[in-house]
Amino acid sequence: ITLSEAKTLGSRIIIFQSPTSFSHTDENIRRVIDYFSTLDKSFIYGWEPRGSWSEHAIMRIIQETNIVHVVDPFKHKSLTKFKYYRLHGIGKGEVNYSYKYTDEDLSRLKEMVINERGEVYVLFNNVHSFDDALKFKTLFLSKQ
Repeated sequence: ITLSEAKTLGSRIIIFQSPTSFSHTDENIRRVIDYFSTLDKSFIYGWEPRGSWSEHAIMRIIQETNIVHVVDPFKHKSLTKFKYYRLHGIGKGEVNYSYKYTDEDLSRLKEMVINERGEVYVLFNNVHSFDDALKFKTLFLSKQ
């Protein structure tokens, strides 16, 4: 269904997120590699692992599948040149969906994006996503 919808919409990227319960084990590493290896190669695929995955395990998966490592840049470092940032709010825990990004947060994000060498996508995944994205776009396009 996702592939069909992505084709209909003319999407270029499809993002997957695994739950915290899908933890870093040898079996799950193999499952991720096997799964991404079977997908239609006309798309870019991103994966946002939740929970405690080692950098080594994520790098192995990236090298074997050529997927994009999706992260919240305020919490984790992306391990791929192509960046896809999903912002879930700042604070305790993995997510804080009610968080409203401050001007200082968005300035930090702007610097992160500007300092990257490759493509960067930013998706706000919080209650205030529409307003935060508009505010970020305005800040990003300003000459300051």
